[in-house]
Amino acid sequence: MILQILYQFILYPLLVLVFYILSFFDKKIKQGFLLRKNPWPKVDSNLPLYWFHVSSGEFEYAKPVIRELKKKFECKILVTYFSPSVVKNIQNTPEVDYFCASCWDFSWSMNKFIKHFKPKALAVARTDLWPMMLLYSKKNKVKTLLFSATLTSHSPKVASLFGRLFYSLVIENLNHISCVSTDDAENFKKILNDISVSIDGDTRFDQVFYRLNHSVIPMEIKNLIPQNKKVFIAASTWPEDEKIIIPALSNNYFNIIVPHEVDPSHITTIKSKLELKNLAYVTYTDLLKNNSLKNIEALIIDQVGILASIYQVCDVAFIGGSFKKSVHSVMEALACGCTTLVGPYHYNNREALLFKTQGYVKEISNSDDLREILEASQFSSKQEIINYCKLQIGASQKVAGSFW
Repeated sequence: MILQILYQFILYPLLVLVFYILSFFDKKIKQGFLLRKNPWPKVDSNLPLYWFHVSSGEFEYAKPVIRELKKKFECKILVTYFSPSVVKNIQNTPEVDYFCASCWDFSWSMNKFIKHFKPKALAVARTDLWPMMLLYSKKNKVKTLLFSATLTSHSPKVASLFGRLFYSLVIENLNHISCVSTDDAENFKKILNDISVSIDGDTRFDQVFYRLNHSVIPMEIKNLIPQNKKVFIAASTWPEDEKIIIPALSNNYFNIIVPHEVDPSHITTIKSKLELKNLAYVTYTDLLKNNSLKNIEALIIDQVGILASIYQVCDVAFIGGSFKKSVHSVMEALACGCTTLVGPYHYNNREALLFKTQGYVKEISNSDDLREILEASQFSSKQEIINYCKLQIGASQKVAGSFW
């Protein structure tokens, strides 16, 4: 009770105040505030309403579960989100009937929100649990589920006494947790022994293969790649990654660089680094204007939304963020059969650790490590990696079939 009062009247109001101040300096945060002023969608159906909540990129975990639910039941789907960066993705998902920014996690606003929509159940993708959201779902007899859940033993939620105390007050209002692995289930049990858990796998694998089956490799890129060269891709990179990766590139490979941020200044910096390496390059934007170019050794992707399809023409991939703070998703590269490289900051990623034990993910520490791997050119069979990835699919059917 003390922690709940502390959260509701001190910690969360302070968090909102901090975000409000930051909104004067950050356009994305300001947009988030403005979106929360919009009226909630009006529910125009008597069909059961299932509510999914995501932070941002976690929507990719929710998509396959939503598709499975739509196959099984006549229902409506509501998606709420924390970050406005996911809005376009949600808008382009036909299975979603209603969506809006999540309301503020105050008791009065959350209670009003739930009474407005009257959902039958709430499913939270991966991580984004909010105490009042769960408490007032419980008070309003809304079933609650956390799915594709991971929890490492060194997380403060497990390793710290205060973390365990606070997180136990959050998850005690969940009806069920669908975990990715046995280790995750055991760690949730360390926090709250009587919590209901199951081990169902990761729904993101289902989404990755769904996207692959519905994606088309841009023909301009396929035609640009020489038939006698293997393809190396550096994906979702930050400047910290590029500082290590670009010096190790060579013209023995066709190189593709996909920066996480595609602002003009960042693209210009990448161009300068490639010029120092004497690698002939072209941006994707320029390639679309002139697709008859020859003898190109590096392609810079300066547009968003096509990375997942590009992995299909690659042999080896480096995943960015792993020389910065935390690695981005390795799933797409692995599902396309790429031997996948990561820097030292990859322990946040369960898939990176799992596939590392199989030798399909390799850790590098510096430019020399990357240069040595590329020169040796000894990669796992693409089909072998794909087959191992396919062993991980099916979690969405389990989640959609057991809880609702």
